[in-house]
Amino acid sequence: MTSLEDYIKDSLPEGTKQAATGFWTVKCPVCGDYQKRGGFKFEKDKIIYNCFRGKCTARTAYTYGTVMTSKFKKILKAFDIDIPLEYLTQKSKIQEALQPELYEKHFYKDISLNSDFIKLDIFRHKIFVDYLHQRGIHDTDYYIGSSGQWTNKLIVPFRLYDSLIGWQGIDIRRGIYLKSSGNTDLLYFSTNTIPKEPLIVEGVFDAKSIPDGVATLQSTISKKQAYLLRNSSPILIPDRKDSNYLHAAKLYGWRMSIPDWKEKDANAAIQKYGRLVVAKMIHDGICHNYNEAEVKYKMWRSR
Repeated sequence: MTSLEDYIKDSLPEGTKQAATGFWTVKCPVCGDYQKRGGFKFEKDKIIYNCFRGKCTARTAYTYGTVMTSKFKKILKAFDIDIPLEYLTQKSKIQEALQPELYEKHFYKDISLNSDFIKLDIFRHKIFVDYLHQRGIHDTDYYIGSSGQWTNKLIVPFRLYDSLIGWQGIDIRRGIYLKSSGNTDLLYFSTNTIPKEPLIVEGVFDAKSIPDGVATLQSTISKKQAYLLRNSSPILIPDRKDSNYLHAAKLYGWRMSIPDWKEKDANAAIQKYGRLVVAKMIHDGICHNYNEAEVKYKMWRSR
């Protein structure tokens, strides 16, 4: 659920309920409908408003990450919903996102895994399963390499929506991450989608450990990676070692979280505190401007 979704729901008339169609039904203020034939529907990527009264033209939607249309704003005003400032100033932010010094257009191509990668079997590959469990990871979408540089390496597939975009091999005996393969400037999306408020971390297992985690695979963020995140509102979570995330926070105006832990990264914190505690630490550590992030990050690293 997003903050805008929460805001709209809280502003609807008392007693508004969700129908079987998924719409939160209301009397449409645009056409003056006396029955509850209007309503909002909240989907993963957008918010829809529709009035099912034939002669009413109040049908519109807001897609996350885009400029809110005047028609959608009029719907909100018709319900006496004050539009949050961030949506009133959205146009200038979208224009800024197209600046070539910040972004470089980039798209991923659908690829295939190597034919000699073997699907992880929880009984046959117990050593790999135990390794994952020690890291606090319990999903099973992995492969094991059987030849060349990938022999006996844990293979983590990178997926985005319905496409495979790359993978990374991990030498679990030496604890070494091998070079990722597939598309360039890869991002790992733990949800297989681009979240509205992704939590940006360096490592794949860090991303797997937290809600809406996205891994950059390095301490820097390229223009191509930033382009893929341009319609979201990232929150950067740096490692305690040297990280260039602070620079990215300043460059793109992204928020940063400085969690109250002494561990080296999010996955190490998960292993010590558990997911719920770490999620709260991340939430409580969010800085709302660059100056706050800079001061807290420098103090955090010096502990």
